[in-house]
Amino acid sequence: MGLRKRLPCPRYRILPTEFEYSEDPKYYMRRLADFKVLGDGPEKCLDLLRTMQERCVAVDRWHCTAALSACTLPVTWPFAIEMLGMVQAAQVQADVVLYSSAISVLSRARWQLATQLFWNLRAMRIASDITAVTAALHAYSTGTRWEACAWLLSHTSNMDSVACTTAISSCDKAQRWEMALGFFATATVKGIRKDAAMYNATIACSSQGGLGWLGVLRLLHEMTRESIQKSTTTCNSVLTALERAGCWEQALWFFREMPRLSLVPDLISYNATMTSFENESRWEEVLSLLVEAKSRRMGDSISYNCCIAACQKGSNWLSTLSLLEEMKGSLARPDSIAYNSAILAFSGTSRWEAMLCLLFECLASGVTADMQSWGACLSECEIQPAREGEKMLLKKPQGCW
Repeated sequence: MGLRKRLPCPRYRILPTEFEYSEDPKYYMRRLADFKVLGDGPEKCLDLLRTMQERCVAVDRWHCTAALSACTLPVTWPFAIEMLGMVQAAQVQADVVLYSSAISVLSRARWQLATQLFWNLRAMRIASDITAVTAALHAYSTGTRWEACAWLLSHTSNMDSVACTTAISSCDKAQRWEMALGFFATATVKGIRKDAAMYNATIACSSQGGLGWLGVLRLLHEMTRESIQKSTTTCNSVLTALERAGCWEQALWFFREMPRLSLVPDLISYNATMTSFENESRWEEVLSLLVEAKSRRMGDSISYNCCIAACQKGSNWLSTLSLLEEMKGSLARPDSIAYNSAILAFSGTSRWEAMLCLLFECLASGVTADMQSWGACLSECEIQPAREGEKMLLKKPQGCW
């Protein structure tokens, strides 16, 4: 019995929703929902749409929207572009929900394309809603275009807390804290309910300056008054504000208050608190916090760099060297900041040999030493009877500067 000749499939066209499906559409929607939770969801969703194309299965905007919702990571934007191409080529009756999903995906990696798609909605005679506006705001936020966020938000009649929070975040990236406070005040004037995300974004932006640490604490008190649940992110923003203001006593007090708020400090909490001590050269407190963080299996290169820098500023070269050796045996490998701080810790201690050993060890490990480290080593060799060490420095390999 010979093989039956397969009839060619008619030219693919995505049919409107009122046409009867050749197969159960719910099956494909279930498969698309399953793919969304997988790491390779976008690729499988695109393959499923192509399979429906080959089988001449009617596909509507809901299938395309479900496929786009699987593109959650920034690296998945090419899949979103290809899905949009399939939609436009087949003349799908797309709605604002579908395009809002596409704008949201593109805003994470290709914000220019996302904003272009948003402004093309009017040409396609599709009325934008708050979801599309929020996705466009996120795109402008990614591109640090806070002016565009301000204009778009001022021309939006039905803004909500998510849109305001996105605009405030754009000001944080552009370091325009005054505009962030303006958006926060706009939400108050328009009666928009402020949630934890909006407060977190405002506190994070205000920590750059402007309100100062007292203003940040006022925002924190306002959250308490409005019965808004604080999170570890909220506390980390407050700790960052206190660290930038040099208020190490308040930072330590607030850090110790986190358990009372039923919050567990994370690595960012420890690093922000340690940095506030580093600026005051209080190396004892920094070392104590590092030991506590390590007991909770936390601590990274930032943690060690804070401790090494604090010990260097406190002229505690012995602890600096001990921390550097401990860092070598951990996952946090020493970087240029750690080596430079360790080298500077030996300045004025008549230990030029140790400085040269650290400098050459830094170069041998492929880490770049900055000019301050080279200058400190040269100065130490000039002060001490160490002309041989000075010659070694002057004969350094090419490319070390």
